[in-house]
Amino acid sequence: MIEQKSSIAVTIYVTEIGGRGIAAFNAASASAAADLVRDSVFRDDLMVLQSGGMPLCPAEDAGWQRSRAKALRNGDLDEAEPWVVFLVAIADPDRSRRRN
Repeated sequence: MIEQKSSIAVTIYVTEIGGRGIAAFNAASASAAADLVRDSVFRDDLMVLQSGGMPLCPAEDAGWQRSRAKALRNGDLDEAEPWVVFLVAIADPDRSRRRN
């Protein structure tokens, strides 16, 4: 018989990619969990690790992350703004007119 002398509540967070849970971890708060998944070491692992011969992190997500990080570094994006990356080649006819 095992007796429980004290109780500790632990919140478990699950990070998902494409609706598939890929990692579960505990964190002291939601902001601490968010900090972990934004951590470069964690994100680097997602880019290289595989499961069943398939990458954990699809190329689309990796491309979005790279593009957003570059926009943040260049000052083209505020941290709170949404970021959209087109996955197909696009042409913006208005852009060429704005240059002239």
